[in-house]
Amino acid sequence: MQREVPGDPAGDGASFVRSVVGHPLFRSSGVAHGRGTDFRWAIVDPERYPLYVWRRSSPAGWSYRRTARALDAAIFTNGPMMGRRLPDGAKLTRSRVPVEFALWTAAGVAAGLGLAHLPGLRHGWLLGGAAGAAAAWKRTFTGWVPCGGIRGQADGIDDRRDFDNEGAGHAWLGRFGREFASYRIGAGDLPAGVEEGAGGLILLVHDFTVVASRAGDPGYRRDFAELAAKKGVVAWGLVPSGGTATGAGVLIVLGGRRLDAATAAAVLISIGTRDAVATDQSGSVMMGSGRTCLLRGPSLPRQSIQLYGLCCR
Repeated sequence: MQREVPGDPAGDGASFVRSVVGHPLFRSSGVAHGRGTDFRWAIVDPERYPLYVWRRSSPAGWSYRRTARALDAAIFTNGPMMGRRLPDGAKLTRSRVPVEFALWTAAGVAAGLGLAHLPGLRHGWLLGGAAGAAAAWKRTFTGWVPCGGIRGQADGIDDRRDFDNEGAGHAWLGRFGREFASYRIGAGDLPAGVEEGAGGLILLVHDFTVVASRAGDPGYRRDFAELAAKKGVVAWGLVPSGGTATGAGVLIVLGGRRLDAATAAAVLISIGTRDAVATDQSGSVMMGSGRTCLLRGPSLPRQSIQLYGLCCR
């Protein structure tokens, strides 16, 4: 990964993008990286490094971060929000996970104790507990579904699953061609005709305005209202007239584990971002360049939940 370029979007305002795209490193490579107080940033010329969707290379959860690094992309991040329902129909939530592990581990231990009288199974409760925990892992950290459509023509990705039909209440990022003018961010699920893009994202900025978090206000978005203060954010934004070779615009990515969506939206507005979205939040955030993670990677359970990501390569 190339060395960092000076600049802080939180403090430089409207001059930030102009300064970065004028830097020799950006002019020569089409990408620049740097850092603010609580986040990392990247600016990319999308006509040199177009947006793509990527997919985890194997069912194994630990392959998620490895797949991202193997892309050797100008920038890579995690992707859409994900959802999961248990066989009994209950929606899997963060609070339900420890309950599942406790119940299934206890059931395994009980089964093992019941077989302890058999030869060779004196310590069957240990095997039973391990089997129960393995079953809980499978129930809670596999089989998650994106909360919106995913399409990537380059890699043959066309996932139309939409967990609980949530896509309509979220947002999407995609491109219809390779030039900056073909990039769009919109409310709702991924529309037809997108070459590369993802739904299930959180709308932060629309038409140079931070979306509203108070019901009844114009531009109100419920997902932003519910998630604006949640720590751990990676945001993608479209900044027109960014000073690239064509003068069309650039993509900006902000990511930080202490950053929240409301702060990210405010920073993006200050530098002239037209539209912006955030990926899945909190422990799921991931951001990197080349083979290097710029943020601490997701834990193994979070990697197991995630299936898709975004990148420019």
